[in-house]
Amino acid sequence: MKKNIIRALSLVLVLIMMLGMFVSCKKNKEEEGTTNNPTDANSLRYNGEEINILGRKETSGIREYFDKYEDVAGHTVNEAIYNRNVYTTDQLNIVTTHKETDDSKAVSDATISHQSGGTYDVYCVYSLYASTLAVQGLYTNLKQYQFFDTTQPWYPSKLVKDATIFDKLYFVSGDVSMSNIFMSSLIYYNKDIYTNKQVGTKLKNTYGYDSIYDLAREGKWTVDVMFTLSKGIYADTDKDNTKSAGDTFGFGTYETLYDNFYYGAGLTTIKSTSKGLEMSDGFKNTDKISNILTTVNTFLKTNDGYTSGNTHEPVRTAFSQQRLLFYLAPATHAYTTFRTVPGLTYGVLPVPMYEANQDGGYQACLSNPYSMYGVASASNTPEIGAAYLHILGKNSYEITRPVFFDETMKLKYAENVDDSDMWDMVINSQSYDLGKVFCEQIGDKSPTVNNFRECIRLTTNDWNGKLTANRKAINNSLTTLNEQFKTLQ
Repeated sequence: MKKNIIRALSLVLVLIMMLGMFVSCKKNKEEEGTTNNPTDANSLRYNGEEINILGRKETSGIREYFDKYEDVAGHTVNEAIYNRNVYTTDQLNIVTTHKETDDSKAVSDATISHQSGGTYDVYCVYSLYASTLAVQGLYTNLKQYQFFDTTQPWYPSKLVKDATIFDKLYFVSGDVSMSNIFMSSLIYYNKDIYTNKQVGTKLKNTYGYDSIYDLAREGKWTVDVMFTLSKGIYADTDKDNTKSAGDTFGFGTYETLYDNFYYGAGLTTIKSTSKGLEMSDGFKNTDKISNILTTVNTFLKTNDGYTSGNTHEPVRTAFSQQRLLFYLAPATHAYTTFRTVPGLTYGVLPVPMYEANQDGGYQACLSNPYSMYGVASASNTPEIGAAYLHILGKNSYEITRPVFFDETMKLKYAENVDDSDMWDMVINSQSYDLGKVFCEQIGDKSPTVNNFRECIRLTTNDWNGKLTANRKAINNSLTTLNEQFKTLQ
C-alpha cells in the first residue's frame, strides 16, 4: 500500500514537471515569435531564418537599402539606412538577402518568384506597380497579422485608409520608403526674386499679411494668391523677343506635376468603400474641375506662367538660374540639384489650396517614383516577412527619418524655423489617391490621371466632355478590379 502511494506521488511529480516544461517551452516559443497570432511586433524573435527581398535600384539620388557598410561609410543618410537594416535584422534575429531590380522588371521578377514557389518574401516596387502585384494576388493581406499595427506613425494614415480594399491592405509606404519624402510635391520660391521684385509688399497690400508663411499657416495660401503674386515677374531674359525657356517667369512647372492643381483642391478620383473601388464625388464635380482648369490654363497663357511640358529639365534649370519665382516640383530637386547651386536662396511652401481653408487642408500628390512595400503571397514564411516590414518601418521612423528629414531637409535646406515648419506642412499634405496608384488598371490610357493633365496640355476646360467620354470605361474597369479583389485571400 505504502509503495503504491509512493508510486502515485512520484507519477504526480513527474506530471507536474512535464507540465512545467511544457509551459516553459510554450513561453519560449511565444518569445521567439512562433505563435499563430502574436500581437506585439517588438517581442517577436525568430531562429536565424532567412528572408529574401526584391527591391528597387537607386532612384533620384538615393537607395532604399544598403547591406554593406563599406559602401556607405562617410555618408550620413546612407549610414542611417544601413544601421536601420542591421537593427531590424538583429532585433528579429533573422538574416536578409536583397536583390535590386530595374523598375520595369519588378512585376515580371515577382511573377516568376510566385510561379517558382516563392523566391522572394518582401517586394519593394515602384508605386504604380504595387497595384499590379495586388491585383494579380502576389501580395498577402497585411491586416491578418495582429502585430502589424497600421495606426503607428510610420504608416501614413491617408494611405492606410485609402488603400484598404474590402478590409484588406496589400501594400504600405511612408517612412519605410526613403523615396517617399523625396517625391513629396511642394512649391519652391526664390527669396531673392521675392525681395527684389517687392512681392512681399504686394502680399501686404493685397492680402494684409507681412509674411507668406503666416498666410500659409492660416490656410490662406491658394492658387489665386500664388498666381497673383506671380504677375509682373516676366522678363525677356534671353532677348529673343518671345516667351521662351530662357526667360524669367513668375511660376513654372511641368506635366507630371499638373495633378497637384486637382489634388490641391481637396479632390480625389477613386475611393474605397464597403462595395469596393468607386469613382469619387470629386471626380464627378464637373463645375469645380472646369473652374480649376480655367484658372490654371488662363494663367499659363500669360507670360508669367511657364510649363516645360513633359520634361522637367528646362523649368528646373530656370529655377536653378534664378529665373523663376515659384516652382511646383518634388522635394527630390532640393537634394539632387538645388543644394549644390551657389547663391541660390529659396524657401518652400505647400501646394496651394484652390479655396482658402477648404476641408482637409493642404493636399498634394506624390510624384510616382516612390516605393511601396508588401509581403509576397507565395512566401514560405509570410509572418516573418510581415514582422520584418513592420519593424523596418518602426526603425525607419526612429533612425532614418530624423537623419534624412529632420537633420537634412529641415535644417540643411531651411534657413529658419519658418522654413522648417513649411517642410512639415509639405510632408503632412501628401495624399495617396487610388486613382493614381491604380491608374494603369483603370480605363483606357489611365484617365484618372491623364485626363486632367491633357486638359492643361491642350488648354481645354471641358471636364464634362472628358468625364462623359471616359465614365463607362472607368466604371467597367472598377467593376473588374472589385471582382478580382473579392477572390483574393
